[in-house]
Amino acid sequence: MTGGLNVPRIKQNVLEYWQSANTLNWPVKVVSALRGQQMQAVIGGLVNVRGFITSEKFVHGRTPDQMESVLGMPQGEYSQGVYVFRLLCLPLAHQFDLKGYSQTPDGMPYTGGRYPPGLGANQWELTDDLQATVVAFVPPGQQF
Repeated sequence: MTGGLNVPRIKQNVLEYWQSANTLNWPVKVVSALRGQQMQAVIGGLVNVRGFITSEKFVHGRTPDQMESVLGMPQGEYSQGVYVFRLLCLPLAHQFDLKGYSQTPDGMPYTGGRYPPGLGANQWELTDDLQATVVAFVPPGQQF
């Protein structure tokens, strides 16, 4: 859904947004407790991540259930808690794709499927593995 858009300029704007003084703009990845365990996530440890990311401000101060709604995850996906990973460095322009906001899963109008529309968080897709720090495990009912 990027036809007619100046994608290089938009990606430059994204990089500037991530680098802004507001540290909550920095990109993070949120995964279910089960997926984090499969990745052998340990608080303070490093993991390689790819796939969908958002800005920390959209999950900061929220419980896993709230994150699930904001990010557009299937109901119950985060019922056992979540791991939050913070990228060590920003992706280069060729290492991520634009995906709009979580109201449009995968950046496309919703027509049904596994991922419902979220309440609204920016989203990008990492196309390369990047290192991230495991910053938190957030148990059910607790806030990040």
